[in-house]
Amino acid sequence: MDLEATYSIKPFVRMSRTDKRPKWLIQERRLMDFLIIYIINGEGVFTCNQKSIYVKGGSLVWFSPNSIIRLEGLSTTMEQIYIHFDLLYDKRLSPKRFIPTEGQVDFKDLNYLIHPKLKHPIIKNWGGLLKINNIKIAQSLMSQISLEHLRGQNPCRSTGLMYQLIAEIQEGLEQGNDQIADHWHPIHLIANKILTNPEKELDVKELAAECKLSESHFRKLFKETQGKSPRELHQHAKIQKACEWLLYSTWNITEIALHLSYSNVHNFSRAFKHMIGISPLDYRKRGGEN
Repeated sequence: MDLEATYSIKPFVRMSRTDKRPKWLIQERRLMDFLIIYIINGEGVFTCNQKSIYVKGGSLVWFSPNSIIRLEGLSTTMEQIYIHFDLLYDKRLSPKRFIPTEGQVDFKDLNYLIHPKLKHPIIKNWGGLLKINNIKIAQSLMSQISLEHLRGQNPCRSTGLMYQLIAEIQEGLEQGNDQIADHWHPIHLIANKILTNPEKELDVKELAAECKLSESHFRKLFKETQGKSPRELHQHAKIQKACEWLLYSTWNITEIALHLSYSNVHNFSRAFKHMIGISPLDYRKRGGEN
């Protein structure tokens, strides 16, 4: 362990909150600082530098400075804890950093405010979905950080809790399943492919071969890392794409069903209503409101 890099970490909490909201969307923006989000309940799709991440209750997601992110909550209600923070506090620059508005990806003459890259040999590699076996401890610490930030009385408490949170994440990752860790990246790429190309037929055997795994082993690791089976994630992606086409395309219901490879309109409508709660036609008539 690089002790100099470890002791150089100086957390500074800029913003922390626990919130609950209906279906929501935060368009692309570039981060100046670190952002960590814990999903208490609900599900959504987060995108970081054009890579999609499916999240659900129990997911812990880490974003690094200078990342371009897009966050979307898909559930009727979604609850999460989020923390915007620095890990290298700078008394001159840290107070000037801000949380960008939606669509803000170019800071122009303010690029100097973006948090510098970490030299820490472990934390610098963190990103995306963090699979840790002590997630409840991490959730508890994030809740405490959110509460302390809301009180605003003693920043030292938030800083101390951030040290604990980072230590718990590091320990949780080190004790995680090595086999899952070895295959996490290729499986994540497969999941991203499914999310971004829902109209394509799903061939699980072919996807398993891409990861150099047997089909049964691939299914098991995919479920453990993504929270859904390949077919469940594919179905989820197809319905989300259907929602988009219902609102923004001129295709009729039959055409949308065919483009998404459903055998008939009845199967498409049944799957759509099961996930969204109303029929495709009603969804289009209501402009996406259900």
